[in-house]
Amino acid sequence: MTNDETYSVKISNVKAHNLTLKKETANANNIDPYVKFMFDNNKKIRTETLTKTTNAVYKFETSFQYKFKYGEPLETKMLTVEVLDQCLLGSDNYIGGFTMSYNSIIHGPVHNRVVIRNDGKPSGTIEFDLEMKQLTETLLTFKRVVANFYPGAISPMDQQAEKFLSYFVYDGAAPNSKDRRVIKTRKSPLLQWPDLEQLNVETSLKALLSNPIVFTIHNHRQYTEADPAYGQTTLKLESYVTRSAQLQDNQRIAFVEPIVVSNQIVGALEGEVYLTNAPLLGQMVAGTHTDVGIEGGQDLFSSLNGASSPTTQDAPLPTGWEKRTDDSGKVYYVDHNTKTSHWSLPAQAVHAPPPPPPVQPAPTQMPTPIQTQPSVPSAPSVPFTSQPPPPTTTQQPPMMPQQVQQQQQQQPPVPQPQRQMPQMPIQPQQPMYQQQPQQVRPPVGYPGVVPVSLSNSTIKRNTPWAAGC
Repeated sequence: MTNDETYSVKISNVKAHNLTLKKETANANNIDPYVKFMFDNNKKIRTETLTKTTNAVYKFETSFQYKFKYGEPLETKMLTVEVLDQCLLGSDNYIGGFTMSYNSIIHGPVHNRVVIRNDGKPSGTIEFDLEMKQLTETLLTFKRVVANFYPGAISPMDQQAEKFLSYFVYDGAAPNSKDRRVIKTRKSPLLQWPDLEQLNVETSLKALLSNPIVFTIHNHRQYTEADPAYGQTTLKLESYVTRSAQLQDNQRIAFVEPIVVSNQIVGALEGEVYLTNAPLLGQMVAGTHTDVGIEGGQDLFSSLNGASSPTTQDAPLPTGWEKRTDDSGKVYYVDHNTKTSHWSLPAQAVHAPPPPPPVQPAPTQMPTPIQTQPSVPSAPSVPFTSQPPPPTTTQQPPMMPQQVQQQQQQQPPVPQPQRQMPQMPIQPQQPMYQQQPQQVRPPVGYPGVVPVSLSNSTIKRNTPWAAGC
């Protein structure tokens, strides 16, 4: 460890727009502009000069490491940017410029678009990308690492074989690169490693969180990385670090990640990692730094952990997922579909549509129960003597009222036919010939349900109603 703070600096994509001199000349386009960057007057860098243009696009790009004493306040250190017109004779003409603190750069966005001024008057716009990353020598300590394989993933013979674990931080270097340091554990038939050798890496905050740590479980043959592998696990700290307080020295970070072989999950690797001297400062991942503030900025931790979506943890879990809590009280999630566990819900699971609610039967109008006709014998026929037809008469002249009265007195009364009714039991308060419905017994297990067979009916088979209604 040194007493200096180290930052990685990269400047690129430099552009200038609508440049004007304070004293306009006969030809306003006769400007040969270049841009100069001065870091606290200690380091000065400039772009190439373009001729006769007021809108310049530079090919300039540079990267370097910048150091200053540890503990110096970042607010007092300034970056000065100036745009000048190069002159062959005499001093160059000052077009405009601006200043910004290191604190604004380190906590702000990478992209900058600022109006430059000369004595307060706008004289154009400067645009560029400035990456400034805090670099530290970070120590990673792993403890209680255990590989849990699913039944059948390792044969009984391999379970007794000697094994070892290799691990490294992948930063884009080639597999055989000298910059990649691969650490191997001692050989053992067990799949448990209580204490592992520490990893020491120079890293920035973004690289520490996003660069994967690769673990490989080997079958011991030559004790090299080429030995056969039972599986591999990739660990990214961005899945577990949700706030900067977790990056403080010796804070426990528990992890559980799947063991994969040929794109198939065969188990899970779990353990703990502790960080020492981790970088704490990082730029935003989006937004633009302007002369009046930051537009559309997004914090690094917000982008990594989805803080922009506050309802993520409250969203309903997809089918096959379960929410659990570990011994320390931290919430994690188990995907029973793939037999994996996660500290946070992946994007595809967060945005998965919730399962549809149970379909409730639509309310239907209760139909009139159908009365089935009982198969009873028909009622006996009633003997009935019909009245004889009236005798045929010849047309006679109308009689006088006195004659009619005399004729009626002389004719005897005509006997009326009598109905012979059988003696049948009559139900009380029921018509004589009304037939009673047969009582149909409902099926077992569905009380009060009358089976109905209707063609082209929308009524469900088990629609309940009171029998005999």
